[in-house]
Amino acid sequence: YDKFYTEEMFSFHIHNMRPDAVQVVDMQDMHSLRRGRQALVKQKTTLAALGDDDSWECLRDSTAYTPEHGDKLLLRELASLHRSDLSLVCSPTEHNLLIDRYQITPSKLCTASFWVDTN
Repeated sequence: YDKFYTEEMFSFHIHNMRPDAVQVVDMQDMHSLRRGRQALVKQKTTLAALGDDDSWECLRDSTAYTPEHGDKLLLRELASLHRSDLSLVCSPTEHNLLIDRYQITPSKLCTASFWVDTN
């Protein structure tokens, strides 16, 4: 599947038609992480427009952000990973976050980065 949304829509049908098919999700990015960081940057940009300009604080806060366990988008994403046999993760940082913070089984994750040498 090209992203977890697609897995949500079609995995049930694929599993019913081909129960032995290997289910692979290409995460592209961790959507809940990206959306949370975008929201922080937007909030900080709004504050900067009002005169509270601290670009370094914005950068620090957005890169330190991780979704809370109750985040609805995160829960959907994690459920998709649990239903799948393998998930392609685009960065070692996301790979480690999924294992360390959200307890995804390491054997279900594979770092498939175009930008980072994983050797």
